Amino acid sequence: MTDLLDANAAGVSNAFGISGDRVVGSFMDGTDTKPFMFDFASNTFTDLSTVAGGTFFDGGFAQATAVNGSGVVVGTAETRDGRRAWAYNVNGSGTVQDLNSLLNPASGGFDALTDANAITDEGVVAGVALTGVDERAFISTVPIPEAGSGLSLLIGSAVVLGITGGKRRRRK
Repeated sequence: MTDLLDANAAGVSNAFGISGDRVVGSFMDGTDTKPFMFDFASNTFTDLSTVAGGTFFDGGFAQATAVNGSGVVVGTAETRDGRRAWAYNVNGSGTVQDLNSLLNPASGGFDALTDANAITDEGVVAGVALTGVDERAFISTVPIPEAGSGLSLLIGSAVVLGITGGKRRRRK
């Protein structure tokens, strides 16, 4: 067994996703919940809220929920624009991208993509989208780019399919 927190982190931590040598999750630093990645190959703990200046994670809550074999990490965060799904390419540009900018939520009838809960090795994302006050499951039908190609290089807009079913009220 291995404790994934580094010596500088304290408090509660959770692991949510694993692929190859990488584990992702969240930890509390006393006041905020932050996303992390632990790489067993290099024995490195990375606080993802600090990558590229950390300006995307400004709402006090963020977590990494999944990582694929190419090193693309996805998750959810409270931002100045509300709750948003995000992606970070370990091998790419080094910036966190709002999935609402990469994928077209309106193509699935959604107002916003709020949570990215899973990502395949092909880059297809599944998560939660907001339509009005209701949350709906979504899956992208066009993958985000592979590692090394840079997340911001997506050409065209991806179609997002909604999965309808029972309604669930938005978390507050």
